[in-house]
Amino acid sequence: MAICKNCGAQYSDTEERCPYCGASREGESQRIEREDQLEYERERQKVKALPKQRARKRTRIALAAAGLLLAGIVIWTAVSRITDSRRERQQARQEAEASRVMEEYFQAGSYEELYEYYNSLESHSPSDDKYWEVGSAWSWMDFVRESQKALDTEKGPYAYYGISYALSGGAEALRTIEEGLSDGVTRGNEEVLRGFETEILGFFREDLQMTDEEIDAVMEMEEREEFDAMDAKLSERLGL
Repeated sequence: MAICKNCGAQYSDTEERCPYCGASREGESQRIEREDQLEYERERQKVKALPKQRARKRTRIALAAAGLLLAGIVIWTAVSRITDSRRERQQARQEAEASRVMEEYFQAGSYEELYEYYNSLESHSPSDDKYWEVGSAWSWMDFVRESQKALDTEKGPYAYYGISYALSGGAEALRTIEEGLSDGVTRGNEEVLRGFETEILGFFREDLQMTDEEIDAVMEMEEREEFDAMDAKLSERLGL
């Protein structure tokens, strides 16, 4: 129903004019037009606001993702610290047990077993140098002991005394001993190393009748031919 703005009478929306006073419906048309314009403006504002709403939504999603990532990093850091702490404690226990075993071998004078056990370990701590120096020197001295045994027991034109190997092995052992005694670190193996040094030098001077100059020369040798030449010289001197 339309209401006439002139006389206030109600009449059908299909009428262009008021049947009572003849006034035009132009005022009603203007009202409808204004309402249409308002509705259009409201819709336009909604469309205009969509990018901002989407941007806010993306921002919320990004903030949520960042929060989850930060939480993950915090949890991973905490777990890593716990894992590292457990690994460090386990490694400390393993090192303590290894040191205990090597010290037992050291005190018992079981240097061959000491060296084998040292080499069986996957990792070593600086304190293990005490045992490495002794085990390594002892291992190189095997050549000295074998040669000494041969000189005491084997005689004849076909006997092999291994002097060149005793010279190279003895020289390597002396280098290891010298390094251990001169590095300024007290490890508690100094007496054993000096005993090894005395044994090797005694073999060179007494069994092989070497001079100090010859011993110094051997300490500078690196090539097998050099040790073989000294072997021939000493064998001739000893009448072998």
